[in-house]
Amino acid sequence: QALLIAKSRAILVVLSRGTMESVPQLSAIVEAASALDEGGVAAIPVCTPSFSFPSPRYYITTLPKVVGSTSEIMAPKVQSFFRIIAVSLSIAASDQVIQAQAESALARIPQAVDIASVQR
Repeated sequence: QALLIAKSRAILVVLSRGTMESVPQLSAIVEAASALDEGGVAAIPVCTPSFSFPSPRYYITTLPKVVGSTSEIMAPKVQSFFRIIAVSLSIAASDQVIQAQAESALARIPQAVDIASVQR
């Protein structure tokens, strides 16, 4: 997963109910934040109406239950990821609204590719 993300121009992470209790989704969030820190990949959070952003208490109580001892390593990356303004995706909205929101997410994907960073 990390190698795929590192070779991507962007990663869109769709946030929905259960995201913050899902080990694979949390791993994708951590990898996206790490790639963003390294400057090679755009991380784009896409927020559905069912998603609730984590409170400070989440990092103390829930995250350790979900990922165990790795929570101390993961917490700063997850917090870093949520500093990025999310794109809303109102899945029950009209086609025009969904189209506009999808275009907003796609507009964040960098168009130019740095060949040297892709070949790492």
